[in-house]
Amino acid sequence: MQKRPLKTLERVLSKAGVGSRTEARAWIAEGRVKVNGRVTRDPDQWIDMQHDRVRFDNQPLEARERVYVLVYKPTGYLTTYKDPQGRPTVYDLIADVGTFVSPVGRLDLDTSTVSRRLAGWPADVGAAPVYRERELATPGAAST
Repeated sequence: MQKRPLKTLERVLSKAGVGSRTEARAWIAEGRVKVNGRVTRDPDQWIDMQHDRVRFDNQPLEARERVYVLVYKPTGYLTTYKDPQGRPTVYDLIADVGTFVSPVGRLDLDTSTVSRRLAGWPADVGAAPVYRERELATPGAAST
């Protein structure tokens, strides 16, 4: 018997690209999410990806094309979605991507580097393709 892919409801929303898992938990608590036609307020509810139908604000979740973004994280930026202290985050650098992007790994405020892993790309396959390439100027650096 083959196992079916189960994920928690908050993760299903996040993976669909509508927002972070924290945002998803809030939306579920507000009653904005339905599973198989019924409002649920349990973000930890298990969802069978092959059989359950999830709707957000009465719209079905649609499969989205995966976007891989390789970002140079300059010092002074946090690898988090929102910072309660209002400091800059890597999301400020990729605001125009057009979908929610999940970071791979965490780097502290004083670290700068290019991530060597991309979300969803198996480590044993080799180099990941770059679907969207961009140059990001380091804040405060002179352009050449």
